[in-house]
Amino acid sequence: METLNQDSLALIVANLNSKDARNLSYTARMFHAVAKEHALKDVTLHSFPNVVKFCNYILHDAPDRLPSLHALRVRCIVESAERLAQGHRYGEPSADEYKSGATLLADVLHEVPDLRVFVLDQAEIWMTYERRIVTLVSSLCALQEIGFTDIGPQVADTLRGLKSTPRRMALEDPIDNFGIPSPSAWQFRLEPTNLSFPSVHVLSVRAQQVLPGALDLARVFPNARVVNFGDRYVSNFRVLFGPQPPHIRTVDWPSLEHVYGTGHALRWWTNAHPIHCLELLSPLRKVDNNESGVQKLNPSAEREDARTAVKHVQPVALVVTMSARLGEKYMREFFSSMTRLRYVSVEVWDVYRYQTWLPDLRKWWVSDIPTHRANKADSDCTEQSTVQKTLARHSELVCLKVRCSVTQRDLTRSDVEQTGTDPEDAPTSPAQALENVLASLPQWAVKVPSLRYLSLDLRETSPALKACRWNVSIRVGTRRYEVSELLVVRHIY
Repeated sequence: METLNQDSLALIVANLNSKDARNLSYTARMFHAVAKEHALKDVTLHSFPNVVKFCNYILHDAPDRLPSLHALRVRCIVESAERLAQGHRYGEPSADEYKSGATLLADVLHEVPDLRVFVLDQAEIWMTYERRIVTLVSSLCALQEIGFTDIGPQVADTLRGLKSTPRRMALEDPIDNFGIPSPSAWQFRLEPTNLSFPSVHVLSVRAQQVLPGALDLARVFPNARVVNFGDRYVSNFRVLFGPQPPHIRTVDWPSLEHVYGTGHALRWWTNAHPIHCLELLSPLRKVDNNESGVQKLNPSAEREDARTAVKHVQPVALVVTMSARLGEKYMREFFSSMTRLRYVSVEVWDVYRYQTWLPDLRKWWVSDIPTHRANKADSDCTEQSTVQKTLARHSELVCLKVRCSVTQRDLTRSDVEQTGTDPEDAPTSPAQALENVLASLPQWAVKVPSLRYLSLDLRETSPALKACRWNVSIRVGTRRYEVSELLVVRHIY
């Protein structure tokens, strides 16, 4: 290591994020200079006091490091002067302090003309406190990624004057104190006039009431390949809806390849060109009809919306989270409606206890209950799901990924969320449970003639289920743990 020159060290450190580079700078003198410089290339600030500290530091104590700043993400909550006038909370900055902080942020932006990534939460409030932010962000010519939450008139002026050609753009609703997206308070709708961003390939439009309709979005972002419409259910969300059911809105988006959204949002929407991948962000649950669903939508309605959405979108690849207890009739109609489907990635909602991992997956894969015993009046909810039979009918399916959020902790069984009971020979450890599952999967896979690849994706907790499991108390997080993959390949003679 001592023989490496500064250029070699710089190449190594360039692969680290800012936090790791900063920690590396504390370990040895030979790393200190190069790692410390890299630590400020990508900065994320999560509180208003930290924004003020950082701006003061880089402007007054380390101005020579301003040229190395390539990415700045301001992910903190600020309050508008109108809200502060209604009452000041203890420890909360005043309107004058917010204004001073916005001035400091504008001063930093003035000194970094080569900034490549800029993300500003509650951008409308920041720009209201300091109008210079509008002109400074618009004049940044090297931006490759830009993101705003809280869209209003100031943000609209910024977008209209934007001189850069970003490849990634996010226009989203603001986040409240609990981390939940909430509608903007500005009662503003972004007009598409004089807006065009042909350089954007990855687009997030998770704003509920602010953005223009789907036809206008396709014109504003004609070359977008990946579009995320968000996972919130809003009854008056007009971005994807047609005028009145059953009129289907056809959007001409030639470059679109990957779509994220809920079944409810995509129900009355289709693209004039084929879409490769659809990821449904609202889990398909099996819950009694009198219970509220994940996004305040009845679970049976969520299932029907998802079925209609996949029929209209016709993806080649589908990513979905669904209950292990969905009925055979629903599963058959859901998958058979997609004639182009080749790849399926399914997160099994009900499987989370390692003690019942195998029996739960078995009941999801192949039912032990005869079909004639199901209630004919509600067969898509009361019959046991038979994934094997459903997928076997799909002659073009070649790849299946099964995702399970199995925790290593001992959890009590829930009759609502769990499909299997604890067997007498239940595994005593997650490792033993994994061995049992891996031994069974190849035997199940050969029952689907067209299947060539089977993958098992494991994680202790799942981002998709983070806010959705009400009846289970497990640690919430997005860190991925051990991932085991099983590859099943048939030779074709």
